[in-house]
Amino acid sequence: KIISRFPSIRRDLALLVPEKITFAEIRRNVIDLSGDLLTNLVLFDLYSGQNVEKGYKSLAIGLILQNVSCTLTDEVVDALILNVVQGLEQRLDAQLRG
Repeated sequence: KIISRFPSIRRDLALLVPEKITFAEIRRNVIDLSGDLLTNLVLFDLYSGQNVEKGYKSLAIGLILQNVSCTLTDEVVDALILNVVQGLEQRLDAQLRG
């Protein structure tokens, strides 16, 4: 892979997903929905219990995004994150936890 001289951007998402959904499924879908700008994806929190609907779990993931040819703008990153969230909603019955 080409090493970029442009800065990376991290965006964190907290998701509610059915308990049966694995992180591997989430990872596979995020990679598919993000395209070439995703350089890393990390799971940094997993929670189920109080304040989480029965049958669901909360996962917090960090998406590290970077372009090899230019600095990413907020507009590009926001559009990508919206695409990821909408795709996860449709594919995995995920909800953005607010």
